[in-house]
Amino acid sequence: MSKNRDQLARVIAAIDVANALDPNMIQSDSRSEPAELVYGRRMSETLDRIAPGASANLHIAARGQHIERWTSPRTS
Repeated sequence: MSKNRDQLARVIAAIDVANALDPNMIQSDSRSEPAELVYGRRMSETLDRIAPGASANLHIAARGQHIERWTSPRTS
């Protein structure tokens, strides 16, 4: 793995660690998982599908766009 890919993998992992703390759970692949963790994965999958050559910055933006979103409810 190249240095850039390794750095990207660490950033994505850090985003996932933060979003794994989401207390809001949803069903995903027959199991209950934190909602924002699932959302981040879906956004990464969508980016890979529509822009397979996307930059590292775009990968980070897609994965992290809702980082710890539950801490700032839309109603507040």
